[in-house]
Amino acid sequence: MNEFLHAHASGRDAAGLLRDALTQLGTVPENANLGFLYFSDGLQGDLPDLLLALRDQTGVQDWVGSVGQGILATGIESYDTPALSILIGSFPTDSYRLLAPLTTLEQAHNLGEWAQRSLAHTGVVHVDPNNQIAGDILVSLEQRVEGGFFVGGMSSAEHGNQQVFADAVVDGGVSGVVFRGDLPVVAAHTQGCTPIGPLHHITEGRRNILFRLDERPALDVLTEDISHSQLKEAQKLSHAFLAGFPVPGSDTGDYMARNLMGVDRDNRLVAVGEMLDAHQQIQFCLRDPETARTDLVRMLEDLKLRIEGRPIRGGLYFSCLGRGRHQFGPNSAEMQIIEEVLGPVPLAGFYANGEIYHSRLYGYTGVMLLFLGENA
Repeated sequence: MNEFLHAHASGRDAAGLLRDALTQLGTVPENANLGFLYFSDGLQGDLPDLLLALRDQTGVQDWVGSVGQGILATGIESYDTPALSILIGSFPTDSYRLLAPLTTLEQAHNLGEWAQRSLAHTGVVHVDPNNQIAGDILVSLEQRVEGGFFVGGMSSAEHGNQQVFADAVVDGGVSGVVFRGDLPVVAAHTQGCTPIGPLHHITEGRRNILFRLDERPALDVLTEDISHSQLKEAQKLSHAFLAGFPVPGSDTGDYMARNLMGVDRDNRLVAVGEMLDAHQQIQFCLRDPETARTDLVRMLEDLKLRIEGRPIRGGLYFSCLGRGRHQFGPNSAEMQIIEEVLGPVPLAGFYANGEIYHSRLYGYTGVMLLFLGENA
């Protein structure tokens, strides 16, 4: 099978969505063996029956996926309505292993001899945001799997955080799939923010509270960076400012964006959405729609260069809940940009509570994984 099969259905009850999706999928080849399923919040009660029907009617037995408050497909974003997105692929025998749910660091997770046959592995993971040690689990997982590189997203729902694993509905941990290193894939991520000031050293901080930056009160530094930015006063009031934490060792200026949670004007403190470590640096950032568009196109054009002419069989895209219609505008603008640059390749994914790239938890980013074919 050259391209993966994909389907997107929305605006109907579970039975109607399933019928629409199966019609779009058509005849599923016998060698199709792995499916990705992303589904909206309101379908969680129907998920066991949906999964059973998909396994029965497609013949594909291995499934992974997650609930999302927004569902993504080729050129389409679905919000506030029942929706599902499906991607089905055929992978070489023995080229992947499903990742059983991890909920604690103590759980043994040995992929055995299979993992030792390759020096590099790519994984797709879905994370329950209610698991307080999910970040530590991801780091531990990457260390256990030789050359591990994991991408994915945090489940997002108003109630419950269901994920799909094989034939089961699970929650509470980290689940997904690991691919052997010789499977041709490329991955990249795009930021949705732009720095507005220089890097600062955290000279005093406790838990998630910034006391002093560069030996000065933290709120004074933040106020100064905002005032020195090129924004007009009206724009400063309407934009969202974030805290950016540089990724150690990055040669591309990569950073992880976190929310500013509040300020204490009397004591000149700033609260951020991250537990602070000693000797960290920080850079304040601005959520900027134009920068987000530019960087999304940059990421996609870079992927096209890295593909080196190989066909794209299918892909997965995980984007932040704060992106999509909130940052790019209505009418599926974010996914339309992707389709304009890459073409109508089969895509599935969801809007996440946090995005995972290289086992790090990001915010306000988009993460892309493309499965490639052989050169023509």
